[in-house]
Amino acid sequence: MTARFRLSEKKKNCHTALLTETRGKFHCYLKQSKFGVPTKVTEKKGVTSGFSLSQLERTPDICLSSLYFWVDFTGADFSSLFTQDYKECQRVCTNDPYCQFFSFLTEQFSKPEMRNKCFLKYSWNVPILPKIEISSEVTSRFSSRYANKTGAFDDDAWNSDLGILEHTDFPGNDFEQVPAVSKEHCMFLCSSHPRCTYFSYATSKYETSDAWYYMRCFLKHNVDERPCVPKKELFSGMPRRLFKPTDKPQPSSWVTEEWSYNIPGADSKIIPDVSDERCKRLCTEDSDCQFFSYYGYPRDTCFLKQVITLPLPPKVVLMDAVVSGFSLKGCDTPKPTEST
Repeated sequence: MTARFRLSEKKKNCHTALLTETRGKFHCYLKQSKFGVPTKVTEKKGVTSGFSLSQLERTPDICLSSLYFWVDFTGADFSSLFTQDYKECQRVCTNDPYCQFFSFLTEQFSKPEMRNKCFLKYSWNVPILPKIEISSEVTSRFSSRYANKTGAFDDDAWNSDLGILEHTDFPGNDFEQVPAVSKEHCMFLCSSHPRCTYFSYATSKYETSDAWYYMRCFLKHNVDERPCVPKKELFSGMPRRLFKPTDKPQPSSWVTEEWSYNIPGADSKIIPDVSDERCKRLCTEDSDCQFFSYYGYPRDTCFLKQVITLPLPPKVVLMDAVVSGFSLKGCDTPKPTEST
């Protein structure tokens, strides 16, 4: 149950949370109401509800120490190995810089050749923009808190020559496609994901009949080969973790620049009658604001935005002889606790 409340706490405009189990699958519903209380309360078997912990004192790290027996966190694998037991699997996950949660197949698992297999898993721990729309009436930007050296977008590993290939496509091998404001932003996203071996980025001028491709970052995985073909308005490269740091890292303009784009969705606060500069300050001063969109005259409205960056398994299902849990990186004394 702890993970559910942590998600509720992370979303500032979430007042209550509800957890259900249907046909062996678990679903968490984050809820919001005008006055912060439920509009209706009913009893229902198999449903657990509660209030957000966002008003309590926050801690910088999240500790999710419970183990979940006969539960599988399906998907999000980036690596796997064999370990002696689920405790060792959790230790491996905790020591891996990317691993956020795991699933372990016990010695009772139905397929003998898969027993004792430990799956390390990752979900986005950096803000992913839900959508990008070109607009002359809206400006958007990331919070200024991300532009400094200690923020989420640390520049220390950037090389002055990023090695991004112009008008070049690395076709195929996609495992995820996400919106990005620039090719440098796409490189950062590839660098943040442990599965990404290289990427391709389509600009807003990319020739296509489907606008979905505009400003889209294609994350790719293939450790054996890297196909390469010329294509206009596509930019390709490798993650920054493969580059060596330099003495004078270049600033990441995609973090500090304003864009003439609208980022619809993910609103945590809507503030009317403010200036552009005031909107920037409000986002910077708000610890939950990751990025914002500002509508100028005559609306003069500021939209502060936030997406979930906590460990988030894409699917949680009941499965025999499987044990799942989270990394103990955020725990003071890393020690797993059992959950039923």
